[in-house]
Amino acid sequence: MTSPVAVRARRRAGAQAVYDGTDVDAGTSFATGLDRILDAVAVKLTRSPA
Repeated sequence: MTSPVAVRARRRAGAQAVYDGTDVDAGTSFATGLDRILDAVAVKLTRSPA
């Protein structure tokens, strides 16, 4: 499972890539988006109920 710190680092890297204008292919873009969604779901599932 990905730690919240790793998730934040990945988001910063993604934001920097957008800012820099880095061009990626559709497969990479899809994989990155899927990773982010799955990380968010994992974090939601591991939180204790309020």
